[in-house]
Amino acid sequence: MVPNKEAPSWFRLHIGFSFTNSIIFILGLIWSYRMVEKTFLDILITRMWKLYDLKSSVVVVNLHEVITICFVVVFSTATDVYRGRSVRFWMVVFSTTVCIIGLMLNYLEAGNDDKGQLHLWLFFSMGLMDLAQAGLRVTLRVFLEDQFREVDREKGERRLYTKLCWILVSAVAVIFAQFETLTGFHFRTLLLALTSVIAFFFIVFVSGFNFYHKDGESNERNDVRATNEDSKWKMRVILFLVWVSLSILSLVSASGSTFFLIEAITLTSHHKNLFSILVLANLVRCMETTATEVSRCVVAQLKESRDYNIPKMELLRIGIGLGCCMMCCSIAEWTGTHRKYAKGGSTMSVYWLIPQFFLLGLMRGFAKDGFKSLFESRVRPWFKGHGRSLGVLTTGFGSILSIVCVFIYGSGQFKWFQMTYTIVASTSIIAFCQF
Repeated sequence: MVPNKEAPSWFRLHIGFSFTNSIIFILGLIWSYRMVEKTFLDILITRMWKLYDLKSSVVVVNLHEVITICFVVVFSTATDVYRGRSVRFWMVVFSTTVCIIGLMLNYLEAGNDDKGQLHLWLFFSMGLMDLAQAGLRVTLRVFLEDQFREVDREKGERRLYTKLCWILVSAVAVIFAQFETLTGFHFRTLLLALTSVIAFFFIVFVSGFNFYHKDGESNERNDVRATNEDSKWKMRVILFLVWVSLSILSLVSASGSTFFLIEAITLTSHHKNLFSILVLANLVRCMETTATEVSRCVVAQLKESRDYNIPKMELLRIGIGLGCCMMCCSIAEWTGTHRKYAKGGSTMSVYWLIPQFFLLGLMRGFAKDGFKSLFESRVRPWFKGHGRSLGVLTTGFGSILSIVCVFIYGSGQFKWFQMTYTIVASTSIIAFCQF
């Protein structure tokens, strides 16, 4: 007997949210994937720098981000072209399988007795994790959105419900990741636990195949006919200059994923306890989501009033993001200088770093989403889908710049981190002036 695929009518009427039983099979896999991100991939630098020198660790983490972003573009294109249930289902299966293999290889690499030496085995295992992270980040989201078609929701409503489910499951993952049991795990024990959890929910996901929505969304493709002449040279120049500014901003963002976290872990009293590190890393994600959604709602309200120039409002969002970038770098430089030279600086609390992580999240939320919206508002309909890909490529370019700076300023004694963020603060000011 096939169970009713719709939620109870009382829930739909009183909560205003309807879902199908197929979603139950997906949420567990999303939660386990987010747990892998929160406890391993998002704080990768805190694992690497204990095993390798600082320079090598930063290069590995930035390469991880660059490769992941490239795979995100590939999977985004693939899910846009292939919209059937079976194809997207097998994309999720492939990504999850690669994730499990990657976790096991990292488990074996963590047990390697030859510490301090980078091996091809490490790059191969991290390459698999890059592929898995990108695949699950993209395919799980679109596959979840597909399930809301069974309750005849409009595209905007489906995206809203998908976002709500994603945020709620991510919030649960954040809470679980903060547990003392997980933060106190040895690295190999953590990897083994993550592998077991994601394997279990992977089996649950596969078992729900017959419940998943069968139809694609081929009837919702963007109209490929030409509309009006929005692509003028002036706007092209503006978009290019904004992209350059965001590339510099992404350099600061890459520093936040590496040096900010390293500075945080050096201030923790117990290096094996990652509770404080996870608090700061999750603060960035929380503020990024908050800035994105709040500013997006404000712009939507302004658009309805028709009294504002929306492209200028999007430029204002980007400008606010760059302003947060300058303040973030300035505070980081002041904190680093105080820690090194001020009396009692070596014993300062790790929570002195909260302002710079707070501003880092605001910077990402305002600037990157503002650029995506500005891009989509100024190009032809068939090119709008590339806005997100162009934005993530900007992030990847910032990580590449970070690697280049590491080698330029890392000759001899490694001084990039020791310069108390003077360089990233200077580049943020340059980016703001250019903008």
